[in-house]
Amino acid sequence: MDNPSNIKYANFIVRPRKSAKATESLIAGCLCVLQKDHPLYAYEYGVNDPNTGDIKRAWEKRDGDVVKGQYSLVEPDGSVRIVDYVADWETGFHATVTKQGPSIHKKRETPAKAQ
Repeated sequence: MDNPSNIKYANFIVRPRKSAKATESLIAGCLCVLQKDHPLYAYEYGVNDPNTGDIKRAWEKRDGDVVKGQYSLVEPDGSVRIVDYVADWETGFHATVTKQGPSIHKKRETPAKAQ
């Protein structure tokens, strides 16, 4: 199959990394077809590090002038914020933000008053 000079492909995967301090999970992938007349790509990634609490995922797809995607992350209160978005040249950028799960805040100890 011929590959015209205006089309480029990329594909990658990052595998989990283990270290003495933490077990981190990072998954990423991209399938890109870059054309001058009709851009087309898709990617996604995720991180899950229980030691730091860094838990998030994202994906995005572009087909011509329309971009759609979603990202999510675990908030400090334990809830999950999810942002779905779409953008195009006609209507601009639109995002819908939702939260899932309980919002749990830890009680702080009240310091003793000095006498």
